[in-house]
Amino acid sequence: MMTSKKITPVIIENWNIRPPEGSISKIIKDARELMIFDTCQKMFESGYFNPAIVIGDLKFNNKDQKLPFIISEKIGENFNFGKSLINIKNKYSLDKIFYFGAGSCYFLKTDELKFISEKTIQGQFLSNNLVSSDFITFSLSDLDEKIILNFPNIDNYFSSYLMKETSLKYVKIPNSLGSIFDIDTPNDFAILSKITNNSGRIGNYISNSIFKNIDLDSFINILSSKSNEIFVYGRINPLNLYLAERNTPCKIRFLSEERGLKVRGRASASILNSIFQSKNFDTFFDMFENICNACILDTRVIFYLFADKYNQEDAYLSDMQMWKKIKNPFIKSFTKRVSESKVPIILGGHSVVNGGLMALSNLVGGKKYDSSYMSRM
Repeated sequence: MMTSKKITPVIIENWNIRPPEGSISKIIKDARELMIFDTCQKMFESGYFNPAIVIGDLKFNNKDQKLPFIISEKIGENFNFGKSLINIKNKYSLDKIFYFGAGSCYFLKTDELKFISEKTIQGQFLSNNLVSSDFITFSLSDLDEKIILNFPNIDNYFSSYLMKETSLKYVKIPNSLGSIFDIDTPNDFAILSKITNNSGRIGNYISNSIFKNIDLDSFINILSSKSNEIFVYGRINPLNLYLAERNTPCKIRFLSEERGLKVRGRASASILNSIFQSKNFDTFFDMFENICNACILDTRVIFYLFADKYNQEDAYLSDMQMWKKIKNPFIKSFTKRVSESKVPIILGGHSVVNGGLMALSNLVGGKKYDSSYMSRM
């Protein structure tokens, strides 16, 4: 039985996804497992959380069974989040839980963990984003079994689902590097390495992985100069951009669109679609090469609009500008053009243009991440 006055972290990682050995997807899967390990230990040692229940086919299922901060549960073949939640609720007498994705929460500080704990114990439900959440806390006793059984199987939907189906009082966690930066693409890991000096298990792993070859220095140097200007495109939260801009000497030009794309499952009337409708890369790249010194792009919006069906590995290969290995024709041509660009370009998902940009701006502004730094801005 868990301590009733504490919250229990719960995580389901990579259900039934087993990428091939040697792929970037496999390297990221291994890295995310180490992030789970580091984050669960930090939560437990804060004193506000029970041991974390980790559901998934993870490496530490067998070798780390006796660690005090992790309880491992195998994942079933036909995974259903609601049924799994009821099973662990009954098995461990759970009530208040903190569900989080592997790449989120790494930068949450003790003050923030205390805030999350106190609000959840008071009966409120919290998340970092109401539209597309990376982590969420709530009390199971506030939900009837039907609500739990019908939980969506995509965790980004959890907050909006509870808002729609319940009368729970919602509290948004204040913006910080910990609540914004969800690390799940190659450049996210490269940024993490830059701002943590390769500390912890995940840091040691990155320093010996393919991510160590990603060059961010040119982009960082451009951020550091008042005479420079960068272009940022994608699912940008304007508040996050404002927070990043406070620490960044350079000017920022941006186009924010398609927020909530993953939850909606479809694109709206994209401005980029009008600019880029001929799939002519030269017009697009000439535009920002002529107006800025560097770019950071949320390519998942671009791929959703123009790439038809594509696999995750192609997206990761694009992030690393390894265009020769990409199978999707559009992504291959796009990435080749990126590699030929006159200005440095960072590619990734929505996290790289939000938490990633904020992390780099913290670095430029002298707010180096360490064990004592509370990442408020």
